[in-house]
Amino acid sequence: MTQNVVVVLSCGTDNPNRSTRGIHLATVAHKEGK
Repeated sequence: MTQNVVVVLSCGTDNPNRSTRGIHLATVAHKEGK
């Protein structure tokens, strides 16, 4: 899970909006996983 977030951050560095969206999706996915 952590690796996926790091990858999203690395890929989204050039696009803050994309990075923020990636974090949001990762958070939602993590909550749904519980």
